Amino acid sequence: MLLAGLKRVRLDEEYRRPDKLYREARVTILEDTQAVEVNPGCAAELASRFLELLKKHDSKDPMGAALKRAVQERTDNGVLADLVGQALTLPPFLKQALLDESRVPSRIEALLSILRPLTPELVTEAEPHDGYPPTFSMN
Repeated sequence: MLLAGLKRVRLDEEYRRPDKLYREARVTILEDTQAVEVNPGCAAELASRFLELLKKHDSKDPMGAALKRAVQERTDNGVLADLVGQALTLPPFLKQALLDESRVPSRIEALLSILRPLTPELVTEAEPHDGYPPTFSMN
């Protein structure tokens, strides 16, 4: 079985054939849900905190640079959550819980609850500022 990590799937049936180099399976694709309900501020905070963590632990390896680029260029919040979840050194049961969760906002909130204590010096605005109420003026 060759897994590229592009979609979540549920393995329905696995076929083991001695004449094949790879295993094959019948799967059901599990779509992300509520992706449009992700607060843009939360997705931006997740990206910022993860990039800050990468900067703190920069090992100058090409994989770290590629991961940083992928997070910066993200267009899909579900993919962002999956990238961060896989890149963090988490216990297997937590990684599995993230994989089991189809609701994107829930995955992002779970990851933020892990990253916030690891990056306390990073202050972010949880809600995007839309101009109201206006910011304080020194006038």
